[in-house]
Amino acid sequence: MTTKPQWQRFALTGITHLISISGLHITMLAAMGMALVLYGWRRSAYLTQRLAAQRAALIAGVLIALIYSVLAGMSVPTQRTVLMLLVGAVCLWRARPMAISAIWASALAVVLLFDPFAVLSVGFWLSFLAVAYLIWMGANRIGREPAWRLWLSTQWAATLASLPILVLVFGQVPLMSPLANALAIPLVSVLITPLALLGLLDPTGTLLRWAEGLFSILDRLLQWILTWPWPALEISSPPMGILPVAMLGVALLLLPRGIPARWLGWLMLLPLFFMPQPKLDDGQFKLQVLDVDQGLSVLVQTRKHALLFDTGREANAERVILPVLRQAGITRLDTLLLSHNDNDHIGGAPILLGQGDRLAFPIALILHSLPDNQPILSSKITQQRCQTGQRWRWDGVDFEVLWLHPNYVANNDNARGCVLRIHNRWHSALIPADISRLEEGELLAAGLPATAIVIAPHHGSKSASSDAFIQALQPQYAVFSAGFMNQFRHPHPEVLARYAAAGATLLRTDQAGSLQFTVGELIKLQEQRAIAPRYWYTATYSDPKTAVGISP
Repeated sequence: MTTKPQWQRFALTGITHLISISGLHITMLAAMGMALVLYGWRRSAYLTQRLAAQRAALIAGVLIALIYSVLAGMSVPTQRTVLMLLVGAVCLWRARPMAISAIWASALAVVLLFDPFAVLSVGFWLSFLAVAYLIWMGANRIGREPAWRLWLSTQWAATLASLPILVLVFGQVPLMSPLANALAIPLVSVLITPLALLGLLDPTGTLLRWAEGLFSILDRLLQWILTWPWPALEISSPPMGILPVAMLGVALLLLPRGIPARWLGWLMLLPLFFMPQPKLDDGQFKLQVLDVDQGLSVLVQTRKHALLFDTGREANAERVILPVLRQAGITRLDTLLLSHNDNDHIGGAPILLGQGDRLAFPIALILHSLPDNQPILSSKITQQRCQTGQRWRWDGVDFEVLWLHPNYVANNDNARGCVLRIHNRWHSALIPADISRLEEGELLAAGLPATAIVIAPHHGSKSASSDAFIQALQPQYAVFSAGFMNQFRHPHPEVLARYAAAGATLLRTDQAGSLQFTVGELIKLQEQRAIAPRYWYTATYSDPKTAVGISP
């Protein structure tokens, strides 16, 4: 069984297309089935008198490909391969030639007819665009090429074809992909896959053991490749408008050598790598409450620094946090603050920290209030415990830990949650994790200043956000990080009513998605579902008043 760290290695080396149920494997299996049926059918006079051996082989090939694809889950790339094989088989059956581009277009049309939502899958674009560019390159080839050059040009075309999508969606380019594919393609396609398929018919299991041994060798080679410097290039995800220009650039580069202005393709690809990120001014900070379902994760950026407050659950690290960090152009966290020992706050930390065999995200400091036996603390990254009075300044923005007192005796992990206050010359924000009314009272006794942006304690639970706490803060914005229709029914209606009575604008991640505040002399708010609306949200959420809010 393939492990999660192995999938990460496959992605970073660009060989995922080989390990998954790829078109190459389906076509190979269909070809093997056709060859066997053709060999046996020709030797039977009874069978050949009723159906030509070539047509019997076509039927067998299509059926084998279809059965194998259904068993494999019928993903979009699998659908594309099966449908292209089906269209090609129909052409051979009718003995009428059909352009390969027409076969591609027919498969595309049938996939969209069968599954219109396939366009939402990254695999759809990677699969069909890669094949389209290979067809384009083949159609423009002049003369015959040696086999080795044809193989290299095919790999080059596949790499270029996937480049714009990889940068746009994943924000990274596997630099070691050509080397990894040069090693993996012969091993997987010529040896491992045929041995694994034939091993299904081997009662001794010898062939399967050989396939496993070769795959183990391949995995060790990938691990060795990833020890090299710069295995992948991290890039800030460019805007969607760059994609058509980049795709045209790829098409130009795949034209035959000698075509005038072919070099313009490189210029069209440059915006993928050199899109400038908007910079914050000194004294400004950006606070983004990520949509991590029922949990909490807040990204805070200044001009040159970045802090992540909690990580949500484990799945959020790869699905939400890492894409957001890449899109923001963040390649290193100055501080990872883990407020307390609850899975909905620190579940994604092991992936960021590189626990076990996973790849780490560069982090300078871990600030936490975790118990000594927490496995996260086995990381070699510098660590400090949250303590009242800790202060630091980044780029004209002040950070202050308001809680926890080192001698405080807590009944549960929530009470030990770190509380962080961020402020510049004009405004402030408070992130109080999951503290309850008792800890709120301690903060009030120490003197709690008014705060413009408050992340409601404990996701809006009834056990927190007392009247005294809200009155002292007088927030302009109250943010509730909660999951859609969560089992705890957060935020509680009474808590919402208390913040509303204090004049705060109520914002919820389960309704608005991620919330981004840019805080300078003014506070600018952007809601993810207002920036990138989806039709399935419009029936339940439509509030243009808070799409972009500016406070004095």
